Parts: sequence; structure tokens; C-alpha cells
Amino acid sequence: MVRVRGRARLAQVMESYKRLQAFLQILADANRLRIIAALGGERRSVSDIVGVLGVSQPLVSHHLRTLKEAGILAAERRGPFVFYWVRDSRLLGVLETMHGMIPDETREEGGFRVPPFRGGMPPWGSV
Repeated sequence: MVRVRGRARLAQVMESYKRLQAFLQILADANRLRIIAALGGERRSVSDIVGVLGVSQPLVSHHLRTLKEAGILAAERRGPFVFYWVRDSRLLGVLETMHGMIPDETREEGGFRVPPFRGGMPPWGSV
């Protein structure tokens, strides 16, 4: 790779941050985070996700479409069902790490401390 210097390099860095900002804005929605958490490392149908989250099917479908268009999720049709999964499992670790960076007082819910993620639904995606 050719190393770029000066203004051209700065422009590349700024463009990179704009792409990161757009990616984080897509993730900056509690329902989308809950969907990612519900998927974890598995493939799930829309009805499975609706059942886990307890929200409406149209709302889940809307967020699934947004996450898929952003390249965060992948999908596969099997008969009448569409199954979704997280394209890059590193995202789950990044979200877990970010959750761990939240100061303790803001991680408390209902008077108890949210435990660290050890499988199942991570605290940042708990229902």
C-alpha cells in the first residue's frame, strides 16, 4: 500500500471517520442492539427474534432491513422463513467491550448491577 502524506492523508482519515460515524449511528438504536444480541452467534428467523424481544414483527423487520443494508447482518431464505445472522462475530465482542466501558453507576438497572456477558443475551441487549 502506498503511504499518503499531508492533506491527502488527512482527507483519507476524515473520510474513514465519517464512515465510522455512519456505522455507529446505525448501531445507536436500542432495538437494533437488542436484535444483534438476540442473534448472537446464531441464525434466527424473524419470528424467533420477535418472540425473544417481545416487539412487533413490522418493527423487527424494519430494523433487520436497516442492519442488513448496512452490511451488519446477512440473511438467507429457507422456504417461507428468512434467517438472519451477524456477518462479523467480532461485533459482539466490540459491543461487550463497549458495555464494559460504561461507568458502573450507569450500568445499574432496577437497583441491581448488570452482570458481565457470559453467553445468552448480553446486558446491552437484555429484554
